[in-house]
Amino acid sequence: MQTIETTIVVLPDGSIHIPPRPGLPPGEHRAVLVVEEAIQLPATERERATAALRAAGLLAEPSLAIQRLAAESTLTLEEARAILDRDGGKSLSELVLEMRGPKV
Repeated sequence: MQTIETTIVVLPDGSIHIPPRPGLPPGEHRAVLVVEEAIQLPATERERATAALRAAGLLAEPSLAIQRLAAESTLTLEEARAILDRDGGKSLSELVLEMRGPKV
């Protein structure tokens, strides 16, 4: 017995399209299909990447504290670029590590 987790497409006539499974031998198989919910597939490459990162647990929404800090910020994008482009300034990686603080 194999467990296959995949996304199916229900066509307008009610038939179901299941992506090919190369390792599955041809012939009839007994299967149980559980339909959880309809999903809206992202339209753009950016939306697909965001959805994939979120599904993998690699992307999270900012906390309320971070959202408040962002809302209070007056720094423009041009000012931020100028700060990061200064000769002798810290690299973005160094700044991020510094802002994160020590590991506990």
